[in-house]
Amino acid sequence: MTLLSSFIAVIIVSHWFACMWALTGRSEQEAGRFSWIDAAEDGKSGSYNNEFRIYLAALHFTVMVSRCRSSPPITRRSASPDPDHGRVRRHSPLHYR
Repeated sequence: MTLLSSFIAVIIVSHWFACMWALTGRSEQEAGRFSWIDAAEDGKSGSYNNEFRIYLAALHFTVMVSRCRSSPPITRRSASPDPDHGRVRRHSPLHYR
């Protein structure tokens, strides 16, 4: 699989998930329930009555969630003192070996 085809596949999948997320928000609003669109409007100067703005917000959420990585489990070794600096390691993926 080439880099270009991988990139296109990520774009298509992100688009599908964004469309599903936007549809979920709109259907909740139409049913009279509080949705993520209403939550996004709270504290914002503009409204999300524009379909393109809803799609962009859904796409942003989809891309940000897909970039999240779960950290490895915290083990006894990860909290042990660091022999080089003499202090306790922080729980960060950068400190796991």
